[in-house]
Amino acid sequence: MKLAAWLKERGMSTYAFAEITGIGQSSISRFALGRRIPKKEKMQLITRATAGAVTALDFYDTDPPRVEAAE
Repeated sequence: MKLAAWLKERGMSTYAFAEITGIGQSSISRFALGRRIPKKEKMQLITRATAGAVTALDFYDTDPPRVEAAE
């Protein structure tokens, strides 16, 4: 689950999540917007704070590329 979706589902602000994790609010905002990917230590804090709902894989686009059928 994406961090932004997790926050929205719980009605939690980036400020509140920053307080829970100890990560700066601006960093949480950038992570939620997909502008930055957390380093290992911060990723562990996020995964713990979300009870495993948000993991490292959620910060990467893992959808396979679409292939158009040949005509």
